[in-house]
Amino acid sequence: MAFMALFGWIFLPVIILGLIAQAVAAPLVWALEHPGIINAVAAGLLMFNALLFLVLIRWRGRRKRAGKRSAVLLLAALWEAWVVLCCAAYLLIRPLQYIPEDFGIPFDAEHVCYGEWELVSCQGIPPGYTRTEEEIASWLGTRIAYGPDRFSSNGLVYALDSEEPFDESTIWRESSIYIPGSQVSTSFEALGLEDRKLRSVLLNFQEDIGKSRPIGALFYLLDRDTLMVYHDCMFFRAERVEPADGSAPSIPDPAGHRIPDPENRPYFGTWTVTEALSPASPELLEETVGGEFSCWAESILVSFSGTAGGCGVERYRERDITAEEFAALYGTPLEDLGVEPGTYLHVTAELISDSFPDLGRRFVLLDGKTMLLCGGGAFFRAELVPDSQPSIWIPDEA
Repeated sequence: MAFMALFGWIFLPVIILGLIAQAVAAPLVWALEHPGIINAVAAGLLMFNALLFLVLIRWRGRRKRAGKRSAVLLLAALWEAWVVLCCAAYLLIRPLQYIPEDFGIPFDAEHVCYGEWELVSCQGIPPGYTRTEEEIASWLGTRIAYGPDRFSSNGLVYALDSEEPFDESTIWRESSIYIPGSQVSTSFEALGLEDRKLRSVLLNFQEDIGKSRPIGALFYLLDRDTLMVYHDCMFFRAERVEPADGSAPSIPDPAGHRIPDPENRPYFGTWTVTEALSPASPELLEETVGGEFSCWAESILVSFSGTAGGCGVERYRERDITAEEFAALYGTPLEDLGVEPGTYLHVTAELISDSFPDLGRRFVLLDGKTMLLCGGGAFFRAELVPDSQPSIWIPDEA
C-alpha cells in the first residue's frame, strides 16, 4: 500500500502512453490490410492538391502583376507544394511495404503457436545433465500441434482447459530459465539465445494427466515460426510445418469420454422442474414449473419465474427414507404423488441464510435422473439436465 501511495502515479503516464500507442497502431494495422485504398487516396490527394497549387500560383501571379502582394497566398501555395511533395514521395517510396506484416499482432501463444510444428534440432542441455545422441535423435522429427482447445503430441490428442489453455510468463535474460515443478534451470547463454527476454508457455490440460507431461506441454516463443520445446532435460528447436494446401492442421478430438465424477454426490448438477405432483396454487405452478434448480458442493441456485438467486450451503444431511417415514414426515404418501413406494435418499440442505426460498432446501433422489422437490406446501418432479453433473475425462485405451 505504501508503495502504491508513493509511486502509483507512475502508472498514469504508462497507461496514457499505452492508449496513445493503441491509437497509433490501429490505423496502421488497417492501412496494412488495405494498401490499395491507401494508394488510391494518396493519388487522389496528389491530383487535387496539384490542381489547387496551380490555381494558387496563377492567382498569386495575377495579384502580383496588379501590384498586390499577399503573404497568405504565398503560405497557402507553399503548403500545397509541401502536400504535393509528400503525396508524390509516398507513392514513389510506398513506406507501408517496409512495415512488418505482423505489425500490431500480439506476440503471445494465441497468435503464434496455433498450427503444426516439427522438432528439428537440439537447442541445448541444462548444466549438470547429460543425454546421449541416441536419446536426442529419438525425439527429432516429432510432430506437435496446438489449437485453441486441444493439443496433439506424438499422435495423442489432449483437451486443453477451455477458460485458460495457456499459462504464459516472461523470462528476462538476467534471470535463469526454471522448469516448473523441477530443479532444472539453465541460462540464455547456455542455450545460445541472444534475446533480452523469452516468452514461456505452459499448457493447462482439461484433465489431470499426472507428472508425465507429453513433449510440447512446455515451450518458449523464439519468433513467429520457431519454438523452443522442453522435454526430459532437453531443449529442442521446433519449426512451423506448413501444410501442402496451405490450410491449418486439423487436430482430432481427444480419444476418450466423460463420466460423472464418482467422488461427487449423485444429486450435484442442474435439474429442471417438469411438473407438480400435488395440488398447488396457479401462481406457484407458473413460477416453478420450467424453472431450474442447481445443487453444488458449496451452494444451491434456483432460477424460477420471479425468483432467482443462490445461497451457500453449510452441509448436506443425508439419510435413507422409507415410504412410511416419508408419509409421517410430510403427511402425504408417496403413492399419492405417483411415486412407487420404496427406500430413497432424502437430503436436507443446511443453508447459511434463512431468507432463501423453501423450495430446494429438501428433496428426495428417486433415481440418478429424477428427484422430488419438497417445499412451499407442494411437491414437484425435477429431471436432471444432461451433462450438467461434475464429470471426469476417461481416455480410450489405445
